[in-house]
Amino acid sequence: MVKFSEKENKKLYLSNRLINKEALKRGIKVEILNAGKNLVILTHKSKTAFMQATKTFLNSSVSLVMTDHKDLANIVFERFGFPVPRRENATNLREAAAIVSNIGFPVVLKRPTGTGGKYVYPGISNIKELKRFAKELLKDEKKVIIEKQVIGSDYRFLVVGLKCVSVVERTPAFVVGDGVKNIAELVKEENKNPLRKPLHLGPLLNIEIDGETRRILKNSGMTIDSIPKRNQKVQLKYTANHSKGGSTEIVTDKVHPDNKKLAEDIAKKFNLGIAGVDFMTLDASLSYKKNNLYVIEVNATPSFGLHYQPSFGKGEDVSPYVLDLLFPETKK
Repeated sequence: MVKFSEKENKKLYLSNRLINKEALKRGIKVEILNAGKNLVILTHKSKTAFMQATKTFLNSSVSLVMTDHKDLANIVFERFGFPVPRRENATNLREAAAIVSNIGFPVVLKRPTGTGGKYVYPGISNIKELKRFAKELLKDEKKVIIEKQVIGSDYRFLVVGLKCVSVVERTPAFVVGDGVKNIAELVKEENKNPLRKPLHLGPLLNIEIDGETRRILKNSGMTIDSIPKRNQKVQLKYTANHSKGGSTEIVTDKVHPDNKKLAEDIAKKFNLGIAGVDFMTLDASLSYKKNNLYVIEVNATPSFGLHYQPSFGKGEDVSPYVLDLLFPETKK
């Protein structure tokens, strides 16, 4: 029998640590089978449940496949009439150019698989960039997803047991000018922020100056050596992913009920007990029925840390909702 070890527990993702803490409070036995793989087994009386990061039996293998493959997820979105940006698949550069001539710039290029903003190239605004990134993606894939880029703020709706329990607004990484330092120096200074810690250990991650950063600066007429004016906000990433240094804020109580219901409906159609549904909209306080809102993707293994440790404001612990599903007999 593997005993619970606080030393091993500290090696786990924050999502797992939150579940373990709540489980122990409920008298559920916690065994860490492999901290490096975030593999845990929970036991209460004769019932057991495995967790690998945020994967559980609450999500079927078919559901995981559908959400891991964006092209399959897109088929489901369209089948049930969920609001999505215009998107098509291209298998070569000629098809990519033809698609963009139809839907127009700017566009987002995506590999059919990938999470955390990997293999996603937003802000494509000309043929040269289109061919460059499409060629790169087609090296390892038979097709690339081309999606019309939509305007708005990025929201993650967390659905557990077909109920939307928490919503965070995500903001792309940025720095604010002081009229003295250049952008590279401002990034270095921002990365000293005590809230910025290694992955899964804090509410913010370091900002990396990469190709995406240089591209967004170039499109704004700047470089990393540019000196922004005092109080000038400079966006450094197109996407708001936590993994790219983006910030988060809890907005659960500010979101329109219709939008929460939409997230719940999406989780239901994908047969997901736990789901992170990503929307883009100008104003989440307005119903999607009266305001442009787009489904960007659905994640079957969403991080709970975004909700527990937001960059700003008070967090929300969603672990009780998860354990209510796994072990309903322990519900308080």
